[in-house]
Amino acid sequence: MKKLLGLLGAVGLTVSTASAVVACGQTKDEEDNKIDSGDLGDEKVISVKNVVVNRNVSRKDLLGEGADNSKITNAGIVEGLNYANNTSLEETDVEIEFQNTEKTMATITATEGSKFTGTVNIYINFDVNIENIILNTKIGDVYISNDVWADKSSPIVLATLLMEFIGDKNPILEIIADQILKFSTNSMLVPESMIVEEELITLNFNLLDDPKCFIKGKITISFNQKDDTRLTIKQAVTNTDLGKIADNQTKTILKRLYELNKSNMKDISEEVFIKNTIVDQDDDGEYFIQFVAGTSIFKGHDDMAAFLAEIDSKDIQLPITFTV
Repeated sequence: MKKLLGLLGAVGLTVSTASAVVACGQTKDEEDNKIDSGDLGDEKVISVKNVVVNRNVSRKDLLGEGADNSKITNAGIVEGLNYANNTSLEETDVEIEFQNTEKTMATITATEGSKFTGTVNIYINFDVNIENIILNTKIGDVYISNDVWADKSSPIVLATLLMEFIGDKNPILEIIADQILKFSTNSMLVPESMIVEEELITLNFNLLDDPKCFIKGKITISFNQKDDTRLTIKQAVTNTDLGKIADNQTKTILKRLYELNKSNMKDISEEVFIKNTIVDQDDDGEYFIQFVAGTSIFKGHDDMAAFLAEIDSKDIQLPITFTV
């Protein structure tokens, strides 16, 4: 169990800014139909008052001891409100007054001259319904091998693999990686919290008995299972010796890798390769690459999913060499 928890702690969710997460999670229709004016106290304007806000801590801290709201910002609160309510609030549209020292309660008041009026009381990272976080519940094609899909003896494996695709379609999950970790750990003890039936997965956060978990509610997500024929890291990258490069920056490394191996990746642009490839270092400082989990192009997996599905790390991570 100790080893498993260690791997869970290495789950491949990265902490990014809320603005980047929100931007990635919105569709064109949502962009076109944003609420750009109105009374903040009107349910038609702010219907969701319990919102997720970026806590602005490192991935290590988030997945270690966890994080409180001490580092949240006004910009993050506005972004959280916009994400949950499809509003187009700007930071200059509102004044924010916290109602407790924990910064879990705040009063939002429209400023003079804003297209918004009135006030609303909100809760921050407190009793947030999962339905107001995972907005994309029809995630389309997911790539899980037919053998794994047919083996219903380990539903936790299927559920964990599916979570990779759910995260890809709902990037906001990156800023609540600690909550997902708690939920994933709990699901091993309470299997009913994560159920896969046919091409549906139900996540029940109400079964998570942890005072540090602020996510509540239950949600069902639909998908289409496809056999996993995605391009593997070994198929895409056959030349791992980059030679001498200008610096050890991620973009420099990936641009050189693509240049050396683009013949293996027909119809895949340099931009797509860079966007979907991670550069990291092991404990000895040696560089390796792996693909982002949950995409439709490349076969990448988070550490937790790879462990549970008994996927050898050598099949998803590739050492690279270079000099600067």
